[in-house]
Amino acid sequence: MSLVRTRGYAQHVEIAVPVERVWEALTHVPTILRWYADRAVVEPRPGGRFFVERKDRGGRDAQIDIFEPNRRLRLVYLKLPGSPPSNSALVDDFLLDSKDSSAVLRVLGSGIPDTPEWDPIYARLRLGWPVLFRQLRLMLEDDHKQRAPAGADSKVKTADTRRTK
Repeated sequence: MSLVRTRGYAQHVEIAVPVERVWEALTHVPTILRWYADRAVVEPRPGGRFFVERKDRGGRDAQIDIFEPNRRLRLVYLKLPGSPPSNSALVDDFLLDSKDSSAVLRVLGSGIPDTPEWDPIYARLRLGWPVLFRQLRLMLEDDHKQRAPAGADSKVKTADTRRTK
């Protein structure tokens, strides 16, 4: 298989809650089930498994490459049966930072082949993260407001990245 260009995406959201709450939403199965998946398995450690499945979108199965609590979670996805051919690793890198009393969550996706067979998958990922991040933000801020009032606004922002492999 010859090398092909790959493409990626970048999304971020500012959420008016502490970083620890966002980390929990990324790594704690009961919380993941509230905003992201219908089924999930998380082995919270480097080399552990991260599996999510949505009834309407199928599953994503990954190995946890980097696990730095409250800072970084990098997932390297395993090839799923029936997926188009690829000679690159699909990766999602979740990065957390604090900004005043809010958390900033970024996801950098990479390794998606720039071929027609991968176009629907790329579109689903690139367009899906803003929707999921909105759900996450609303859930966490609503939970936080029930505990204590939050006063910061938050927004989801998108960028497209492309690179040659």
